[in-house]
Amino acid sequence: MGEKVILTGAGGFVGGIIFSRGSDRFELHGISSKTQPMGIESDFWHTMNLQENFSRLEKFMQETRPGSLIHAAAMADIDACEKDPELAWRINVELTEKLVHLCETCQCRLVYLSTDTVFDGEQGGYREHDSPSPVNFYGKTKQAAEQIVSGSKIPWAIARLCLVMGFSTRGEGNSFLDKMESALHSGREVGCPDNEIRSPIDVQTLAEAILELAGNDLTGIFHLAGTEKLTRYEMGQRIAARLGYDPALVVVKNADAIPGRAPRPRDVSLNQDWTRSQLTTRFKGIEEGIDYLLQLRTH
Repeated sequence: MGEKVILTGAGGFVGGIIFSRGSDRFELHGISSKTQPMGIESDFWHTMNLQENFSRLEKFMQETRPGSLIHAAAMADIDACEKDPELAWRINVELTEKLVHLCETCQCRLVYLSTDTVFDGEQGGYREHDSPSPVNFYGKTKQAAEQIVSGSKIPWAIARLCLVMGFSTRGEGNSFLDKMESALHSGREVGCPDNEIRSPIDVQTLAEAILELAGNDLTGIFHLAGTEKLTRYEMGQRIAARLGYDPALVVVKNADAIPGRAPRPRDVSLNQDWTRSQLTTRFKGIEEGIDYLLQLRTH
């Protein structure tokens, strides 16, 4: 068994994939407010609510003495954050601050999962050193947490995630690809905005990159993204075609007109030249990413 690593948010979409991919590389301890999922046979799943009983994690980390902590737990629903900013701040900022102090006490490396939404979307092709300027409250919480992490006294890495595509392993979390495939399979149209530009990454490659960061000593901000930038409408059409469905089922949808929808940045495509120079994980274009997901789903 390898180095000890703790993963918060193990019950979420991204966290679940990290947990399943990392267990053969690390002694990976998953922390989640959810009970251990069916089909997961692991002595390293720990059900605990960090908002209600953070002291349990403090005691656990002091006993375990992990080399790294991957912080994937978050309130990631952009619209929910806009509607309940106090809760979003407690989960995304105050919890991160507590974890930073705990990592300092335990002399533990922290890999913090952030987002492309820290940018305002006015230019696109953002580099790791570009200044954040979020347009919604979710982005503001992640920017604040980034500042806490980067100002800490521990070895740290900030991983900015772009739009993540993938199939959830146990139906958990928020996978747009699961919902999209279900709709296409039923012959229903899928609406996608044509004014939001992203650089999507498949969740399996993303997990590999995060695990690589957990196992090295690199410090800095890393852009974990696919190698292409395209509108969500273009992305939807290409995904549909790759999955064997009629791309005409993907139609343009003006998402800005949805009541209660928080502002979204227009173009938060990420430049990852520096990240690719530092990591051995090979990032993929959209078709290759979908093929990789399908290949792993059949195993």
